[in-house]
Amino acid sequence: MLQLYAILVPQHFDEENFNYLKTFVSEKRQNRIEKYYKREDKLRSLLAELLLRYVLQKNVKMNGQEIQFSYNEWGKPELCGQDRLYFNLSHSGNWVICGVGDSILGVDVEESREKNLNLAERFFAAEEYEEILSHPKEEQLKQFYKYWTLKESYTKAEGKGLSIPLDSFLFRFYNEDIMLITDGVKADEYLFQVYEIDELHTAAVCWTGSREELFQTKINCISVDEIMQWKFN
Repeated sequence: MLQLYAILVPQHFDEENFNYLKTFVSEKRQNRIEKYYKREDKLRSLLAELLLRYVLQKNVKMNGQEIQFSYNEWGKPELCGQDRLYFNLSHSGNWVICGVGDSILGVDVEESREKNLNLAERFFAAEEYEEILSHPKEEQLKQFYKYWTLKESYTKAEGKGLSIPLDSFLFRFYNEDIMLITDGVKADEYLFQVYEIDELHTAAVCWTGSREELFQTKINCISVDEIMQWKFN
C-alpha cells in the first residue's frame, strides 16, 4: 500500500481558520509553526500535518487520538504503535506533499529557483554534475532538481537527513529506471520515481515496497476546502 497526496498552498488564508486548524496538530508541530518567521512557512508546516492526519483518518481509518509521533535520533518522525505504517512529508513553494505506506519511504518536493550550479559541483557526485552539464543550458536547472529531490527522498527514507553526505551516493538514469549507487554497487532495495507537479515544482519518492505499486501510484491533489471540511477528531 502506497498513497501519495498533495495540496496546493493558498496565497491567502484566513487567520481565524489558521488558528482553528492549528488546534488539531501536535504540540511539537505547533511549536515548530511558531518558530517560523514568514507567514507562508507557517501555513505550509500546518498543512503538512493536517494533510497527513486527513490521509490517516480517511484512508487508514485511524482515530485522531491514535495519531501520536515519536522521533529518531536525527529527528525523523514516526507513528507510535504502528510497526508497518510509515509516512513522510515535504513542502516547498506552492505545494505540500505526503506519502503513507506499508514500507519505508521518503518524499521531497522542491520549488525551482535559479540556483548556481556550483551547488551541484560542490555537493553532488562528480558523475552527476557532469551529467547535468551534458544537457542544454535551458534544461540544466530541471535536471538539477531531479537529482536534488531524489537525494533528499533517499536521505529522508533512511531517516538520517543531510547527515548523509550528498556526494557519498549517486543516481543514474536508464530510460525510465532510476538507479541508486552506493559504494559502487546498485542498491536494489530502493525504488524511485520523479514527478513534475507543475512547471516550477519537482517531487521525488523513494520507496522500499513493490515496483508495481510505486509506478501505479499517482499523486492525488486535494484542495484546502477538503481539509477545511474534514472533521478532525
